[in-house]
Amino acid sequence: MLSDSLSEREKPVVSLVDTSHFPDLVPLAAQRLRNLATTELVNDRVGRELGRAANNSLAMVVDYSTRVSSEVITELAKCELVVTVSVGYDNIDLQEAGRRGISVSNVPGYCTEEVADHTIGLLIAVTRNIFTLRESVLDGKWDELAGGPIPRLRGRTLGIIGLGRIGTAVALRAKALGLSVITYDPYIPTGKDTSVGVRSVELEPLLKDSDMISIHCPLTDETLHMIGAKEFEMMKDNVYIINTGRGAVIDNNALADALRSGKVAGAGLDVLEHEPPAPDDPLLKMKKVLITPHAGFMSAESAADRIGMAVDEVVRLLRHQHLRNVVNADMLQLGKE
Repeated sequence: MLSDSLSEREKPVVSLVDTSHFPDLVPLAAQRLRNLATTELVNDRVGRELGRAANNSLAMVVDYSTRVSSEVITELAKCELVVTVSVGYDNIDLQEAGRRGISVSNVPGYCTEEVADHTIGLLIAVTRNIFTLRESVLDGKWDELAGGPIPRLRGRTLGIIGLGRIGTAVALRAKALGLSVITYDPYIPTGKDTSVGVRSVELEPLLKDSDMISIHCPLTDETLHMIGAKEFEMMKDNVYIINTGRGAVIDNNALADALRSGKVAGAGLDVLEHEPPAPDDPLLKMKKVLITPHAGFMSAESAADRIGMAVDEVVRLLRHQHLRNVVNADMLQLGKE
């Protein structure tokens, strides 16, 4: 275990990268690590330049928008840990990190309640057509029919793709609204679905049987464009799509086509395939689409939790304790082969 009385020369270096999104990270890390490490700010660097700037670091704490590519990783001579201050970690080359013996950790669970609430908020807003009704009032009208046909939620079927922490929290909220919940997640332990009162099905029956579909799976090679033209064709007419997971799980061009054709009655999206979207993105111009700027995770409490969890993981490394949130454990063996 590292001593709490290391001299400045003896202390390892921890790099804090792209901290503008998390201004509280700097003082918290400096306070928590003051006897264990020296913190250095590394901002506005990319690729090999970023790797060289953090070349002397034992650990890096990065924002989700920071791309930790193989180019970055090859320049990290001393690094043993990269922590992304997010649940998602597709911004980091896990295999290259594994080959070099670098653990990659995330901060799971810090925003479960927030994203689940945001999901249900989008679901209600889109199905009740709340924003169209609001615009009608602002236009000087008082027309209860301005929102068009509105489905009753109770008794409808919500299909959840991905029954992790957030998917489970959404399922529990949806059940309270009287929705019947089915889920597709081939990686959950047997019995997890029944423990929360939902039913597991394969992807195709979920697509065919759901009145609303909510995305909560990570972005991987397997889930990239998992929902495309073929999948939309399988769905019920007038289905509603909610995505607070990762934008590229849905082929956004296929979604736009499904909205134009009327196959999809409405969409609530907190994430898009390209963020921020191009000004000519067709989804921005569709009244049946409600888009929020990847803000589902936000609250004062979640902001504090995510920073604290990231710094805690670095502290465990410095004290030679077991790391809690490593996402590339199976790849760390690659460097030993």
